[in-house]
Amino acid sequence: MTRNRIITAAVVLLLLLLGFGLLNGRHDSIQTVTSLTLSDNLDSIAYYPNNSLMVVQSGEFRAYDINSQKRTVLSQSLRDLDNSDSVQVSSDGKYILFHLTRASEGTALGNQLAARNLDTGKDYWWLYSIQNKTYSPLEPGTLTAQFYGDTITSLRLVGTSEQLVLYDTKTTAVDGRISTATVSDFAKASSGYVVIINSQASYTTDGVVYRVIGPADKIVGASSDGRVVWRTGSKLIQFDSKKQSTKILASHVYGSQVWSNNSFVYTTYKSEQLTASTQHLWVYDMAKNTKVEWRLDKKLNQKVISPVSLLASKAVVLKDDTESIYLVVAQH
Repeated sequence: MTRNRIITAAVVLLLLLLGFGLLNGRHDSIQTVTSLTLSDNLDSIAYYPNNSLMVVQSGEFRAYDINSQKRTVLSQSLRDLDNSDSVQVSSDGKYILFHLTRASEGTALGNQLAARNLDTGKDYWWLYSIQNKTYSPLEPGTLTAQFYGDTITSLRLVGTSEQLVLYDTKTTAVDGRISTATVSDFAKASSGYVVIINSQASYTTDGVVYRVIGPADKIVGASSDGRVVWRTGSKLIQFDSKKQSTKILASHVYGSQVWSNNSFVYTTYKSEQLTASTQHLWVYDMAKNTKVEWRLDKKLNQKVISPVSLLASKAVVLKDDTESIYLVVAQH
């Protein structure tokens, strides 16, 4: 079993004033205050409600309060959890959705798979109820999964074809499924889905009829009102599934983009050559249709950074080009 190494991250405070413009964005500064310890498994860091991060450490799900710096254990200790490589938390903080590369035989999760006559040698997506302390695997062949309101949307491989499957979060019962063409990424969008097929974004409600929207590399996320954001080249595109319209949200985008509820964080550069001095860090609020720039201090502005996680516009986890991790906290 691979152990997560532990590294030190810098906690950075950003003072945000109320109100900022969409077109110009607000410019704010940050300064280093103290330090903390986080797992360096970047995929096991996620947003958790109430100003907290959810991390996987020592086989446990733990909530880390960014204000008090206290940790709360959310699960019993299971060594298999150290094999998780993708973790999400529901918006109400009651469920954790995670991908497990393997569950060892004889462990709690391995025994649960065996009891269901499922192959313990394969990878699975799991849903963990924080309140009930229960683990439920999604269907075999699930390639990826994500929360969407009170449901879970997943992409599942069945033989040589694929299905988009909708689950009830509370019971993991299947609410619906549609067969689809081979897709590289997807998002639930109001009454339909946006899928990427052969580097083209398309909209479908039934998996049979597709409306091609335009070029797309990777979906960033979907808002609660049916808008989907994806990246194509160095641009971020928004698609409104209700109006069936698109618009450019940002250009000169680089690195990763991270979604949390109705907000996402991204980075841009202002010239053709990316350097630490030309980079900009932005948080975009889909509910308010506003963006704000988080202007880095001299210490971080000397590093090329990329987002790892976003806490509902309140904090951003960043990594630099040396894989060091920084927690940037917004305080009002």
